Amino acid sequence: MTTQSANRNLLRLAALAIALGLGAALACAQTQQPPADDGPDPALANMAPADAAAAQQTVAPGQPDIQQQQAPGPVPQQAPAPIVRSAPAPDQSGQPANAAPGDDSYNAPPDTAQADDQIADGQQALDDADVSTDQAPPPLPDYDQPEAPGDNYMWTPGYWGYSPGGYYWVPGVWVVPPYYGGLWTPGYWGWYGGRYRWHPGYWGLHVGFYGGVNYGFGYIGTGYFGGYWHGNAFVYNRAVTHVGGNVGFDHVYNRTVVYNGRTFGPRPASRISYNGGRGGIQVAPRPGEYTAMHETHTAALPGQVRLHQNAAANPQAAFNANRGHVAGNLAARQAPLDANRPIANTQREFQPRAQNQPRSQQQYRPNPQPRQQSRPAPRPESHSASHDDKH
Repeated sequence: MTTQSANRNLLRLAALAIALGLGAALACAQTQQPPADDGPDPALANMAPADAAAAQQTVAPGQPDIQQQQAPGPVPQQAPAPIVRSAPAPDQSGQPANAAPGDDSYNAPPDTAQADDQIADGQQALDDADVSTDQAPPPLPDYDQPEAPGDNYMWTPGYWGYSPGGYYWVPGVWVVPPYYGGLWTPGYWGWYGGRYRWHPGYWGLHVGFYGGVNYGFGYIGTGYFGGYWHGNAFVYNRAVTHVGGNVGFDHVYNRTVVYNGRTFGPRPASRISYNGGRGGIQVAPRPGEYTAMHETHTAALPGQVRLHQNAAANPQAAFNANRGHVAGNLAARQAPLDANRPIANTQREFQPRAQNQPRSQQQYRPNPQPRQQSRPAPRPESHSASHDDKH
C-alpha cells in the first residue's frame, strides 16, 4: 500500500468516527431526560389547563390542604357529582334551615343557570351509577402496588364497591388505556341527601374531580402525578410509581411530588375514602376539574367492568370478611388487564367503538341482589404481559 493510499484510508476512518460521534450526541439529546425538580412538574399537564396555572401557586399561610379540610359541626352535604356544598346550619328541629320537615336533604340554591347545569350533570352521573348507602365507606387499605408490566400501562387504583351485602374491595390494576393520551379519573364516594353515593371513574384527556381522595401512587387527591404522556409514550415517575425493568429506560424519571406546598409519597398519609359527610374530606372541585368534567369521556373498559363484578362475587373481598385488611391479589391485581389489546391512536378513533358497545359494557352497574353461595364463581381472566409486548 502506498503512502497516499494509506492517508486516504486514515481520512475515511476519521470522517466515519466524526459521523458516529455526532450521531451518538444527537441520540443522547433526543433521549427523554428526567425533568428537574426545580422546574414545573410535567405531570401538571394531566390536569385541564384552567387548573395548571393555579396549581403553581403556593398555599397561603394557615390555609388547610386537601386532606385536612374536615369541618366540625353539621354534616356537610354533597350535591350530585361533582358539586360539593356545605349544609346550612340546622334549626331547632335538627333539620337544615331550608329543608322540608322530615327531609334529610337540602335544597340547592336555584339562583343561577350555572348551578342548574352543574346539578343536571351531576344527576346524570348519579343515574348512571345508581348505588348509594347510608353507611360510610371503610378506610382505604394499605397495599403494595405491583410493578408496571411494561410501557404505556396506566395504573387504576383500588376502591370500595357496595352491594346490599355491604362494602367489598375492588383491586387496583394496571390497564392498557383505550387511546394514547388517555388518563384515568378514579371514582369516589360523596355524601348527598343523607346518603353516600358512588360516582364512577372514567377515561379522558385530563384528570377530573375524584373527591379529593388520596388513593396513593400518584393520585394525591387532585390530578395524577405518577407520570405524563410524552407523545405516544407514557413516562413514569419512579418517586411514586413501582417501575421495574419492564419499562424502557427512557420512559422513567424521578421527581419528588410537591403540590400546594405539600410533599406526597407513593402511599397516602390519610386513608379517608370518601368526600363529605361526617369525617369525610371537605374539598370542592377546582376550576380545571370542572373543565375536565365537560370533556369527552369513556366509561370503564370491559376488563375493568369484569374486575368489579368478580370482586362483588368474591366473599373474601367483602369488608365483613377482611375488615379492611386486604393483601395480595385481592388488594392489587398482579396481572394487567387487556395486555394484548392495541391502543387507539386518538380519543376520536376510540369513541365510535366505545359507543357501539352495549350499555352493560360501557358502564358497570353493581348487581342489586345480595351475594349468594349458589352464584357461579367468576370466570378467571388470563392476562400476561412481557417486555416484548408492543402497545
